[in-house]
Amino acid sequence: ACAPQWEAAAFRGHAHDFWGAVSRAPAPVRVLSAAHPSSTVPPPAVRSFEKRGVAVEMLHGFTHLVPFEAPQLVAEFIAAS
Repeated sequence: ACAPQWEAAAFRGHAHDFWGAVSRAPAPVRVLSAAHPSSTVPPPAVRSFEKRGVAVEMLHGFTHLVPFEAPQLVAEFIAAS
């Protein structure tokens, strides 16, 4: 769980138009997601990302806590961006 102020700031950052912000991104967008039902990027969202030209990398064997379960993989994903 994160502080409510942090979560609110994240939503303010894209003016409550997440898909618009993704479409207007000034650089290629990449998403890292767990291929687990508890993922924060469920299949409909993956399709929505892909429709907008976003590369979605699915990690098998992890939950939505990938940063805690596989910190090295997440660090490598970020470093490659």
